Amino acid sequence: MNFEQKIKQIMTESDLINDKNKFIDALHLQREKNMLKHHRFISGLSMSLVILFVAVSSFTQLDKGSDPWLDDNLTAAVQEDDEELENYLADLSVMLVDASDDIWETVKFLDEMNFDIINQIKENTK
Repeated sequence: MNFEQKIKQIMTESDLINDKNKFIDALHLQREKNMLKHHRFISGLSMSLVILFVAVSSFTQLDKGSDPWLDDNLTAAVQEDDEELENYLADLSVMLVDASDDIWETVKFLDEMNFDIINQIKENTK
């Protein structure tokens, strides 16, 4: 009987409802933490896949033949620059030939510079 009295005394003295509420609160808190970790993992994994997809799709778009519009504009710009340079060099070479005392030395100099002055002069005179 002494044992039964101790059990009754323990049950009356301690508030078991608070212990239950603390246990349930701790259990819910732990479950929320686990769910948050799980959601963070899934979110991180999905963002990694999105970044990988964007990287792969943008990498495949970087090859030179993928966009003819860019190639055409770039080619046209380079051709315009080349034409301007050729015109400038032709004018410069004609000026050098006209201003020089020895035309053949000037032609030889321009030939050494890999600039075909004779053909340029012929094209300008036509």
